Formats: sequence, structure tokens, C-alpha cells
Amino acid sequence: MYEKNAEFGNSIKALDKLNKLEISEPRLGKVHEYNARLKQLMEEVEHTYELLYSLDKNLCNCGDAS
Repeated sequence: MYEKNAEFGNSIKALDKLNKLEISEPRLGKVHEYNARLKQLMEEVEHTYELLYSLDKNLCNCGDAS
């Protein structure tokens, strides 16, 4: 039990140390860029799906889901 508590305590200390680290500005900027690109791609996929669905209503078998 003592070993488990010590291991748990070490894990908490490691997580606390990581939590206190500040993300450097260039890395944060990259994350924002990736998030913006991901959002753009998701919107593009949604738009393309809507276009395809409008051309072929059989693409979604929503009525068969019951």
C-alpha cells in the first residue's frame, strides 16, 4: 500500500510540475494554426457532404435507422 501511495504521490507531483509549465508563444501559435486549419477542413467536409447529399438523396439511409 505504501508503494502505491508513493507512486501516486510522484504522479501528482509530476502532473503539478507539468501544469505549471507555460507554453511558449511559438508553440501556442502553431496549435492555433492547426486548430484553424482543422476547423476549415471540417467545414469543407460538411459542405461537400451536403452537396453530395443534395445530388444523391440515397446517400443517407436515415429512414432505415429505425
